[in-house]
Amino acid sequence: MSFFKATVSHVFVLIMAMAMVCFSSGAIAEQDSPNSAQATSTSDVAKVRQKIQQINARLQEIQTQTLASNKDLVAQRNEFQGLLDGVMKDNGFKSTATLDRLKVIVEKLQGGSISEEEQQRLQKEYQQKSQQLRLAQRKAMQNKDVQAARSAYIEELVGAMKDQNPATETLIAELNTAQKQYQAMMQSSQSP
Repeated sequence: MSFFKATVSHVFVLIMAMAMVCFSSGAIAEQDSPNSAQATSTSDVAKVRQKIQQINARLQEIQTQTLASNKDLVAQRNEFQGLLDGVMKDNGFKSTATLDRLKVIVEKLQGGSISEEEQQRLQKEYQQKSQQLRLAQRKAMQNKDVQAARSAYIEELVGAMKDQNPATETLIAELNTAQKQYQAMMQSSQSP
């Protein structure tokens, strides 16, 4: 259930955090290959993934503090988000409806008074809607105006985060290292 505890209002912030460190991944299986001499243990993978989550959480805290004290940056984020939403709409995607539905799903799942069958159905729908949102965002990110606005926003955001908390630069470096380690572990576990 913890996967669904992120509220929809954090979807954009999480997307920006991921974009900030240039890391994207889909659902990644943690299955070890029992016949592989290079198989990575599930516990090692889990430890690295937990480290990534902890660093992301810390960066999220810094980002939230930074935005709380910087109205100009919030305005820039809102302009970028508006541009992104507009391009997604022009591409035929209804982001508002999708985000509203994701919010409803999260509320139902957190309510806890649904059958296991309904929970599984909602989880599946959540994953599908999230995937559709990611694909629409990816397509919109191909627009040169969106790319320019994103780059400018991320540059300002990271700079402001570093001003807010000098540990930001170290955290980003640690995150990049952990992500590379995670990707290497996943590739070695999938090798014959």
